Amino acid sequence: MARPKKTPEEIADDDARTIPMALFNTAEAFWLSAAALEKANVRSGFASKPIYVLYYHAIELYLKAYLRQFYGINHLANQFGHNTEKLANRGVELGLFLTKRDKALARVISQDNGVVRARYPRQGAISLPVFDELESSCRRIRLRVGKKLRRGGVMVRL
Repeated sequence: MARPKKTPEEIADDDARTIPMALFNTAEAFWLSAAALEKANVRSGFASKPIYVLYYHAIELYLKAYLRQFYGINHLANQFGHNTEKLANRGVELGLFLTKRDKALARVISQDNGVVRARYPRQGAISLPVFDELESSCRRIRLRVGKKLRRGGVMVRL
């Protein structure tokens, strides 16, 4: 079922309320929660799934925080959705430096709808990044996006 089309007023309200700082701060919450849950070392059959979801979403939100300086939030949702690879590629085109590892991780997250795959159980072996890779990429992307936001006049804590 398709979502109803938003009115110009609703789009303007979304843009006014979803600013780069809010996206960055929400990414921070997901990143810190992923790290805390990983450290808790929960022992259960699918205990790693929430950690993946948290890291994946943090990376997506950091990238959207950067891109939000260039696009309205509805454009980001419609043009990129949750496709981390597309977000990363557009960020690079607009001046964000990402390492080869960061770009590769963005591709892995986007393959076969990795965010959804991380949220739901699925039979069979799948290749997932190790938490150290996710943590490292998250830190690098956070720092680079944070510095770019600061240069653009957005006050974020680093």
